[in-house]
Amino acid sequence: MSERITKTVAYLANSLTTLGVLESSCNRDESYLGKVINIELATIESSSGAKAVAITYEAVDPFDSGINLGHLSLKAYSNTAEENLLKVQFLQARCTPVLPGGNPDTNSSRAKAYIQNDTVKFLIFREEAGI
Repeated sequence: MSERITKTVAYLANSLTTLGVLESSCNRDESYLGKVINIELATIESSSGAKAVAITYEAVDPFDSGINLGHLSLKAYSNTAEENLLKVQFLQARCTPVLPGGNPDTNSSRAKAYIQNDTVKFLIFREEAGI
């Protein structure tokens, strides 16, 4: 049994101008670090106490995992109706939830990120290979 290797990257809120910037960063970093397994709001321990988003990646074999690395889709929502509509759209496009659970009924792949000074709620799904 191989040992699980994870790495966590902190993305500073003041460098994230849009959710799209975070999406691009995650897609880039998946190709180097592995699949996204956790997303948390964080505060950097410093005199400024800067806000950040901490994302944990788990190393996987890109050729043997069956995971379409670097093809994440992050979509913001502000209420339950928007969230439900986005879930339906993702599932119709045959995307899969990224965060633990893997089942949209038990885990909606919800996360939060600091974008500049705002907390943004979003869904994170993985596009199917070939889309």
